[in-house]
Amino acid sequence: MTAVLRVVPVAGETTWSFLNRVAAAYGMQAADLTGGWRSANRGQHQDRGRGGAEVLLDAVAQEQLAGWCGVPAGHLARALPSWAAGPPALAGREGDGRGWMRWHTGGLEWGPVVSGCGLCAARRGAAGRVWVYGPQWRRLCVRHGRWLLEPGAGHPLGWVDVAPVAGELGRAQRRWARVARAAPEGGVAPREVFALARAVVCWWWERKEFWAREAVWGPRLEQVRAAAVRRVGDRAGWGVEQWRLLVRDAVVFPEVVAVARALADRRLQEEAAAGAQGLLRDGAGAQQFAAVLGARLGRDWLAEVEGAGSGGPLTLWVGALVRERRGAAPLRGRGVWWVHSPHRPVEAVAALPPAGDGPDPGAGGAAQAGGQAAALPVRRGHGVGLVHWRARLFEEVL
Repeated sequence: MTAVLRVVPVAGETTWSFLNRVAAAYGMQAADLTGGWRSANRGQHQDRGRGGAEVLLDAVAQEQLAGWCGVPAGHLARALPSWAAGPPALAGREGDGRGWMRWHTGGLEWGPVVSGCGLCAARRGAAGRVWVYGPQWRRLCVRHGRWLLEPGAGHPLGWVDVAPVAGELGRAQRRWARVARAAPEGGVAPREVFALARAVVCWWWERKEFWAREAVWGPRLEQVRAAAVRRVGDRAGWGVEQWRLLVRDAVVFPEVVAVARALADRRLQEEAAAGAQGLLRDGAGAQQFAAVLGARLGRDWLAEVEGAGSGGPLTLWVGALVRERRGAAPLRGRGVWWVHSPHRPVEAVAALPPAGDGPDPGAGGAAQAGGQAAALPVRRGHGVGLVHWRARLFEEVL
């Protein structure tokens, strides 16, 4: 390569994604750039071309990459989350002037990987597929009205068009930033608050009693689903439920943020625990808390829906609050903010059927091996109930 082409990383981009984009700018493959480097764990990643892959670089390889892309190494260190982890992970392997690299599972340290916005990448000097570390509360590209999706969900989509509701989602994303700053003051990590709020809202999503009165999600769902269908067309084997699952997190995001804000409110926590009055079986505290949520969300009937259910994530959370204030041991050894497995939302990446026209270029092999029906309910119950759920799931997959 003689003339240096300037390629700027997207904030939060994986190093492997950036390597691919730099190579593409020169009309090459990433392997053409890394061919002169040595691998510390060669052969351990047979699917290292997938979107979720990550690579760590030592100081020599980092200097070379900075030279190829025309961007100072300091800027790369600020934009690429895995950049600083490279030299320590490869310490002691220098000496011959050749770069070293190590394949790594970045999602375990820097969060889930999602398909980045290609338009944002194009503005930085190289178009094409881009992957970034994107927690579930930062999936919206505000500039281009795109909701970013995880690779390997059995579809060719890297994002869905949410332009019709982008303003509402953008405001929710800004509100979440304030919740994340306030959560540690209550002794809880922001990711735990968000995970519990998402479980609560997705539990409502699966309930017929909720949809019988809900007036906001329907129009929002139809706008987002219609935009996704227009972009990719009809998918073989997909119905309404598959599309609902794909766009669910975008549709419910404003409500998830509102619930998270309430869950992190210490005053409301005290009121919910006091409302339970030690009678965990009747969900009194959960209904009281749901009444507050209903007022905040413009759904005054929410407490009735919550009271009609049995043992939802909100009820268990209130019970955990009461046990904590009594000094009792947490249920099954789990803390207040733990989301029990029956209440963890079904994820699109695990539930959608494979795409009918070949694998997603950003998907791993495991995600391409047959999926179950997308219309699966949130898992509920423990013990025998969970065994029955698994048995039914097995039958539906067959």
